Amino acid sequence: MGDGGEIRVPPQAQLTIAVDGTITGYIPTDPPTDLGQVGRIKRVKASKQQLVRGEEGLFHLVEPNAPPLVMDNSVKLLSGVLERD
Repeated sequence: MGDGGEIRVPPQAQLTIAVDGTITGYIPTDPPTDLGQVGRIKRVKASKQQLVRGEEGLFHLVEPNAPPLVMDNSVKLLSGVLERD
């Protein structure tokens, strides 16, 4: 989910994701087709008590009718890191 809603990317696109969640991409054609910024991942800070892992492996709010979590710019994305329960 992006900070502005759903993020849509062409299937052949090559993507780069920055620590601030910015997603940029290009399509590997000759010459490459630059897509520029295609979205930004919404980064939130939630407590373990607010989240539950779904059967598909994604995290969901424990309370389904709770308001969406607020974007938190202090949260950074890291490459090569696994999340833990």
